Amino acid sequence: MVNSELGKALCFEADYSYDNKSPYPNANNSNAQLEYTMCFSKDVKTVHRNMTVNYLSKPAVLPGESILTYPTWSTPSCGENDYIDQTGILEMAKALNQSGFQKGTLEIRCGYSSKEGDLDFAKSRFIDSAGMIAQIKDYGFKVAVSVNPFANVDSKRFQVGVMNNYWVKEARGEAPGLSRWNRGIASLLDTSSSNAVDWFSSKLDSFQQYSGLDYFTFDYGEAKYLPIDYKTKQLLRNPCDYTTNYANMAYKKGNPENEKGNPTVVRSVFLNQNISAIVQTIPKSLNNSDDLKTIIPTVLTLGIVGYPYVMLDMAFPLNATVPPKELFVRWLQISAFLPAMKIPVPIWEYDEDTVRIIKNWINFHQDTIAPKVASLGSSVMTYRDPIIRPMWWMLPDDENAQNCDSQFLIGDDIIVAPILDLIESGKSKASRQVYLPAGVWVNQLTDQQQKVEKPDWYDVEASLEEVPYFTRITKGYQTPSPER
Repeated sequence: MVNSELGKALCFEADYSYDNKSPYPNANNSNAQLEYTMCFSKDVKTVHRNMTVNYLSKPAVLPGESILTYPTWSTPSCGENDYIDQTGILEMAKALNQSGFQKGTLEIRCGYSSKEGDLDFAKSRFIDSAGMIAQIKDYGFKVAVSVNPFANVDSKRFQVGVMNNYWVKEARGEAPGLSRWNRGIASLLDTSSSNAVDWFSSKLDSFQQYSGLDYFTFDYGEAKYLPIDYKTKQLLRNPCDYTTNYANMAYKKGNPENEKGNPTVVRSVFLNQNISAIVQTIPKSLNNSDDLKTIIPTVLTLGIVGYPYVMLDMAFPLNATVPPKELFVRWLQISAFLPAMKIPVPIWEYDEDTVRIIKNWINFHQDTIAPKVASLGSSVMTYRDPIIRPMWWMLPDDENAQNCDSQFLIGDDIIVAPILDLIESGKSKASRQVYLPAGVWVNQLTDQQQKVEKPDWYDVEASLEEVPYFTRITKGYQTPSPER
C-alpha cells in the first residue's frame, strides 16, 4: 500500500490476522513471511520488459483471426428474473442480417437455461434449439453461449454436484458453500478438483453436441464469489488460484492449439499469461462521459500485466432503452481500436445516420486495426509486449507521458486520442488535447503531416463521426482513415 504519511514511500506488510478474516489459508498458524524482489533499471519500459520476459509465461499460440477481425454480437445482460427465448434470439439474428452488419459471432449471454446452472436450453422457451442455431449459422454467424461456474440451488446440476463433491464447500467440508450472485443463490464449481473440471467439461461437450454450438465463452470466475471460509479439493494458497484454474479450464475447452480450435474468451484471469485468451472487461453501464474515462486505464492495465487481447464489454440490461447516441458512438469508437470488438446493444434500433456511423467503425476495425493487431503478434510472443500501450512506452522518461490516461498507442506508430467528453451545446465538434512525441506524424482527420521537434500537447477537434488519431511515418506502413 502507498504510505500517505511519507509521501512517495511504499509500505509492504505480511499479516495473516487481518482481523481474523485473512483470505489466505494458514492451517498451521504459521507466522507470516514477507518476501519481495526490487527491480531497478534506467526507465519503466526496460523494467517492464525485464520483468515480463523473466517472470511471466508466454502463450503457445495466438488467438484465432476471426474473433480479432469480426464483432461478437451479444444478447443483453440479465437480472435475476430475466430470461430470453428462441423467438427473441432469431429476431436479433434476422435484424443483424437484414441491416447488413459484418458477420461474426452471435453470443447468447444468459437467461437461456431451465434453471441457472443447468447447461441446456429451456425446452419451454426453445422449441428447437438445434434448428435455431442452424438458422443463425445460415445467416453467416458463429454461435457461442456464455457459461459460468455457478449452479443455483434449484438446478438439477446442483444436486448432481452435491452427490459427487463437485462444488466448493463450506469451512468444515461437509456441505456445499453458497454464494449470492446476480442470478440467485448458488454453489461454485471446485476448479481445483480434476473430477469436477472433467465433469463440467463433459456437460459442455454434451450441450455443444446436441445444440450445434460453435464454442463457449466463460463469464465470472472471480475469487470474490468464493464462500466465506471455503474449502476446496486442493488447497488454494491464494484465493485467486481459483480464477487461474477456471481460465485454464476454459482454455483447454477451446483447444486453440488445434487448428480448428475455438477462441478462449474469459472474464477473469490471474497468472494466466500463458494462455492466448481474449479478456473481456467487467461490464459496466454507460450513463455519462465519466464511464468512458474508465476504459483506457482498464485496457492499459490489462496489457501491462500480460493480457494484450482485450474485448470491451458493457452492461446493457434486457429490455432497456439503447444508450444515448453520442455516448454509444464514442464507446464503440474506442472498441474499434482495441484487439477485439463486442457489441451488446441492439444497434439496429438507432436511426439510419447512427447505424451508418457504427458500420463505418466496424469496417474500420476489420480493415485497419485487425491487420495491425495481427502484425504485433510476434512482439507479444517474444517480449510479452502489450498491443495497446501507454504513452510512456514511447516516452519512458517523460512525466506527461507517465501521467497520460486518456490516449494510447497501438504498437509504436499509432496514437489514438478518443473523445471522452460530450460535444458542447451549440457546437458540431468536440475538442481535446493530444500529446505527441518527437517525429513526423500524420493527423488522420486532416491528412496533414505534423512535424514535432519535442514532445508537446496539440489541440484537435472531432465530429461525432471522427476520432483523433495519428500515425507515425514509418517504412511500409500508413494507416488509412475510416470511411466518413
